[in-house]
Amino acid sequence: MNTETLYEISAKLKKGPIIMNYQYNLQFETLCNSLELGELIKIPEAISGGLLHKMFVIQTSTSKYAVKALNPQIMARPTALNNYIKSERIVSIVSNYIPAQPAKIYNLGFLQNIDNQYYIIFDWIEGNSLKSHEITKANCKKIGSILAEIHKTDSSQIGNSSINELSNGIQQIDLELLFKYGERNSF
Repeated sequence: MNTETLYEISAKLKKGPIIMNYQYNLQFETLCNSLELGELIKIPEAISGGLLHKMFVIQTSTSKYAVKALNPQIMARPTALNNYIKSERIVSIVSNYIPAQPAKIYNLGFLQNIDNQYYIIFDWIEGNSLKSHEITKANCKKIGSILAEIHKTDSSQIGNSSINELSNGIQQIDLELLFKYGERNSF
């Protein structure tokens, strides 16, 4: 099995290293036009809410949205697309039991690709982050009960046909198996 890196292969070919373009290619106007979100009425504003990706709020003539621009370096990974599909499948189920916001569906999918830049669109929800000194025991209790609801979710619902439409035939996640693995490994 050949395990040479692209750098090693290209060096052998004396062409120098292969440089991949993993820069963000943000095109909010094209995104809004192609999905019929309305015309941008403000410049998109970067917001907090993602460690791996970039989050923006966009205000259009029809509504306000949270837009996650997925990191091109992450999306270049062979498993990235399937991981997002699985994740959204789970969110679609647990959002029936907890206050979770599933992605909006456009063109029969939640992932939007504009010139090799992936986006996920959400309805905008007004809110604010608490500073560490503002967090109370009641906040912690609420977070704990939400986590409990997530863990109590019936994983058999993941096979639901409306969820399968999101997956394009990707294999289902067995939450029971993951739960048992976590118990055995003290997670």
